[in-house]
Amino acid sequence: MSTGNASRFAALYLLCFVTACQRRETIVEFSLDTSPPTFIGGATCEYRPTTIEKRFYDRLSEAARITLQTKPDEFPDESHAFKLHGHEGEFISWWGIVRDIKRSPNLRSAMLLIENKYFDGSTDCYLFESISICGGGDFEAELTDIPDDLIPLVLVRVYGAVTRQENNRPIIKADYVRVWHEGQFAFFSYGDDRGNPEWKKKLKLPPDENPYILMRKDHYYRDHLGPTADQLEILKRYYRKQTIIQFADIPFQDWTPTAGYAPTEIEKQLFLSRMNVDDYRTVQSKSDETIQSQFRLRGHVGQFVSWFGIVRDVVSTIGKRGGRLLIENKYSNGITDDHPQIVSINGGGDFRAHVTNLAEDLPLTLVRVYGTVVGEERLGPVVQAEYIRVWRWGEFKFNDYGDDHSNPYWRRSVKLQPDDFSPHKQLSAEYYVRLLGTTAEETSKVKKFFEWLKPDRKPDNPPPQELGLNPSATP
Repeated sequence: MSTGNASRFAALYLLCFVTACQRRETIVEFSLDTSPPTFIGGATCEYRPTTIEKRFYDRLSEAARITLQTKPDEFPDESHAFKLHGHEGEFISWWGIVRDIKRSPNLRSAMLLIENKYFDGSTDCYLFESISICGGGDFEAELTDIPDDLIPLVLVRVYGAVTRQENNRPIIKADYVRVWHEGQFAFFSYGDDRGNPEWKKKLKLPPDENPYILMRKDHYYRDHLGPTADQLEILKRYYRKQTIIQFADIPFQDWTPTAGYAPTEIEKQLFLSRMNVDDYRTVQSKSDETIQSQFRLRGHVGQFVSWFGIVRDVVSTIGKRGGRLLIENKYSNGITDDHPQIVSINGGGDFRAHVTNLAEDLPLTLVRVYGTVVGEERLGPVVQAEYIRVWRWGEFKFNDYGDDHSNPYWRRSVKLQPDDFSPHKQLSAEYYVRLLGTTAEETSKVKKFFEWLKPDRKPDNPPPQELGLNPSATP
């Protein structure tokens, strides 16, 4: 996210946050998809609250941040004795799976029935939010506002005061709720399970609860959540409409050059098949170029398109999943993909993509957006994105073809060198800083990325196994 828009977004979100607090309304925030690392996950980090969440997180004591009842001798160094009951009047933060949503007659507020899940204070650093498959029972949470994107069987972390007990379940008046959808969380197995047996009837749990292995398999969430027939239909309808964001993950793949564009399986089966062959080429050719094409960004309202570009800005939508991407179009001749992906340094201008969910680290990546053009604005076309493929730094490079109609604002800091378009050009932080025209903040981010990436880029190293996660997959 660019600094300017990040500041405007933060100011707007803070205004909404203060207003909601004054009215004592529940703030609901949706987590972003994480971008996969260049190695298999497993590193453990402390929990990372969002900027808004931190205001509530900081009210918890160190002890209250761990909600776990350990088995005898489970952890030699420490034990924990968490229970759901006995917290009336306390400000707490509990995790759980939403099992039922009862809306009020006005359809605005709601009561959530939540199956508690234990949390030991740590999570996976790169791939997902990690919790235990075990828990301490059920509790309920009162929300003053219930967004459409808060659906059954999502993971939530609820902050608020315990006001009372009903039906032997604690009731929380929720001040803040953070939500994780499928693909954003995974289960480990720890703690003395005291969960409601009703929710376990349809579970199909393996002997070894290792999500790094299990999440590669189909129906991971169905096996671990046990949806009813009605819930399964709700989930299918919901996720069918969500933008799929898939990272290219070239470090996990064979770097052997390919003859033509190499789509992912999802891309090939669901999206590329909807394109006409003539539409693969999105370049406005110069008069002296061998391949001639007269592509324009404008004039495609109502059409299903697929365009390449560099993500220049990300704006989240407050109160629901997703947001809007501002993308600098880059020409593609429809031919070259020799790992890394090649596009032209030139393009046809800017366009926007509306997405129903967002991933971390999208700014300055190369994307290929599939979707329908729903309108045109002064600054360019607007695409309702169904699928986005993402190439991070080190996974794409530039060539020089096409009659450039790029936004001069993005080109003002670009600094080209004579060998930048050589097929053997070394990809480095300096290469992307010059050709993307990064700000000081963006430059620092690119350089740190390459410092972290370098050990995993050695050609002699065997490629790690790919996880193949699809954040928007139907259960």
